[in-house]
Amino acid sequence: MSSHSERVVACIHALRDSVRTMFVLVGGAAAYFQGHQRVTKDVDILIRDLTILDRLKTVDGFEVAVDEHVEAVQGLRVLKMDFALVVKVRCSYLRAEDAKGIKKRMSDLEDAVFWAIKLQVAGMLISDSCAKLLPISYYHVLFLRISMDANDFRQLVDVGLRKLLIP
Repeated sequence: MSSHSERVVACIHALRDSVRTMFVLVGGAAAYFQGHQRVTKDVDILIRDLTILDRLKTVDGFEVAVDEHVEAVQGLRVLKMDFALVVKVRCSYLRAEDAKGIKKRMSDLEDAVFWAIKLQVAGMLISDSCAKLLPISYYHVLFLRISMDANDFRQLVDVGLRKLLIP
């Protein structure tokens, strides 16, 4: 385990042990806890505290997830695999066009493929509820296609990427 991974794991355990507010682990750290080998340098969480959520609702770019889209993994609350995949897809095309944004876009797409493979191994597809809540446009699918290796893009298609398309 790398030093970055050790620090991320320590941070997650500290959150779990000390934060009274319910939280959901998302992003690269959630993928790490489910077996992805990519190293992440941050910990992304969704929080449930209504006071904080009310404040965040007014900030552009924040979305609220509900419990039906969450599952427990190793004692931590994480987004279900299909939601984690789609969040990563959406994050990928919202990144800045600078060097840092492009690097994060590539790790987003790597994570999306990880989730697609996990869904496929589990015999699952992107759910209707996920597709309804997090639709994407044809433009964004084209963006994904030109940004990704053909085999990686195929992984997304095979688990139901088309379901996300806005009619």
